[in-house]
Parts: sequence; C-alpha cells; structure tokens
Amino acid sequence: MSADDPVRSPLTGGETYVEGILSTDDIIELYRTSYDVDVSRFFMGIPKLERRRCLDSGYAFFWPAISGDKEFYAELAEFDWFYKKDKWEYQRALSFVSPRDQVLDVGAGYGHFLTKVV
Repeated sequence: MSADDPVRSPLTGGETYVEGILSTDDIIELYRTSYDVDVSRFFMGIPKLERRRCLDSGYAFFWPAISGDKEFYAELAEFDWFYKKDKWEYQRALSFVSPRDQVLDVGAGYGHFLTKVV
C-alpha cells in the first residue's frame, strides 16, 4: 500500500500503523508442525502479514485479511480444543455485553458462546 492508499481500520475507518510483521512462511510452518494442517493455499503471493493498530480505538488486526475455508475449519474441528464449550475469551467478551445488547457471533461454530449470552 502506498501513502496515497493507506490501510484503514475495519472498525473505525481511521488511520492505522504497522505494529509488527509476520512471515507467512513461518505461519505455514507452524501450522504444519503443530497441527499437521497445510495453510499454504491462503498465503499464495503473500510473503508477509502486517499486524496493524488503529489510532482511534487501539484495535489490532492483520493485513492483508486472510480467511480460512470450510476445509480449514473442518480440519481444526478434529482437535478437542477447537470448539470448546468454555473459553477464557467468552468471559472477556461477556464483560462488554449488557442485557440490552444484541449480539451477532460471526463464526459461531456450535454456538457455545451464544448460549452464555442468553
């Protein structure tokens, strides 16, 4: 991206800065050695990911955005830790939810988090 076409925050649309850089070769190798899962198809022509931070909100995200496919999530679902009924991040997220809020859980898996919201 050039200075004329900056990466904007997906949360606020505000300015972001590069906080760190990850080699996609390292990510591919970690998935291979840790889980025996091949993720190389997601990084074709992408040598690095930038960890970016929004100046307005502090929200951090990776750029370019990479999404897993159906097969990727099916492979991860084979691990007992992947779709756990309770995770530490559920409690953290619930601390931001009030009884009046409506919640959309994108990528809900089996819906374990949503059962805690209601």
